Amino acid sequence: MSNLKDFFPPGFVEWQSVVTSSMTMEAGKGYPVDTSSGQITMTLPASASLGDTIEINDYARTFGTHKCIINLNGHKMGGGSYDPEVDVSGSALTLVY
Repeated sequence: MSNLKDFFPPGFVEWQSVVTSSMTMEAGKGYPVDTSSGQITMTLPASASLGDTIEINDYARTFGTHKCIINLNGHKMGGGSYDPEVDVSGSALTLVY
């Protein structure tokens, strides 16, 4: 089988194992993030192409207790360059370049 992206439309993500520590994400992947043990920083990839999609969801519904920070890694979001902090339990994000 070739690359999964060859078989699915734009916006499809391949879900990964539960994330329990800070990491750098990859386009085309979804990340269930568990902040039960503390704050986690999820870093965007250094480069991006138009239409690249990344999803993040609050696996343990604990973002309200221990937030998830999105490190923009040099990119801008909404015209700003600050790193967004997700602090609402049960949050789910879809990021599209």
